[in-house]
Amino acid sequence: MQNNFLELIHPRYWPTWLGLGVLYFIIQLPYRFQLQFGKNLGQISYYLLKKFRRIAEINLKLCFPELSDKERKNLLKKQFQSLGMGLIESAMAWWMPDHKLDSLIHIKGLEHLQEALAKKKGVLILSAHFTSLDICGRLFSNIFPMHVVYREQKNRVIDRLLKQHRNFNWMQPIHRHAIRQIIKTLKQNKAIWYAADQDYGPTHSIFLPFFNISTATISTPSRYANRTEAQVVTLFYHRLPKEKGYQITIGPILENFGQGDDYQDMLRFNQLLEQAVRAHPDQYLWIHRRFKTRPQNDPYLY
Repeated sequence: MQNNFLELIHPRYWPTWLGLGVLYFIIQLPYRFQLQFGKNLGQISYYLLKKFRRIAEINLKLCFPELSDKERKNLLKKQFQSLGMGLIESAMAWWMPDHKLDSLIHIKGLEHLQEALAKKKGVLILSAHFTSLDICGRLFSNIFPMHVVYREQKNRVIDRLLKQHRNFNWMQPIHRHAIRQIIKTLKQNKAIWYAADQDYGPTHSIFLPFFNISTATISTPSRYANRTEAQVVTLFYHRLPKEKGYQITIGPILENFGQGDDYQDMLRFNQLLEQAVRAHPDQYLWIHRRFKTRPQNDPYLY
């Protein structure tokens, strides 16, 4: 216990603690000023975070070849503005009280989730990484308690913070490698949020088209549904304009998902995700090397 504490206050984490202190101060401001601060922070980050800017630039060029160079550059700048707002929204999710947040959520399709849960087979909620992930997770889980599959963070302070603030009755974390726990939770007729849109390498992945690019797509959700007979729905979300809050949209039950055809299952998810991304392209997490793992003999893209 003491060793863990000493590690968290190691000098290498002092910049993290300072940053968290600044974030805590910012979220004391009115909501519109918080988002404006985040937007300005994102504009600065566009010039400072060259590595992430390059990754996002490559992703946008791959996925939106129909756009002109100027249009993609504008989209890239909006991506960083969205990332900056997302950082502030994460702090809101960690520390702001419910009464200041509840009016910001707007939900469509909650009846699909209720219908799925009524079948008493458990519900796998397939989602993805948009920049407002933390705030939308917090807002939605206040209405619909769920478990969330997560991966650990390299920064121990941030990892501990995320675990503490996600580990409530309304949002219980499950490590992505805790396969037995995931299956057990589904068989107990509970809901699990699972982001299936990142590159985890070739193991347990299959190559499927995403924005017409052969993309390593994790097939685990299909196998979970097959083993548990869990119902599967999609959940996508985005930030609304003019500080009106956040829209969360739940899709209808994906019929016949998990019947043994991993390719068709995850292809359907990729197609639905692509539709959601195209609707709000600046809010997707383009700084992730989504196309890192390539089919044999394909060139590395980054």
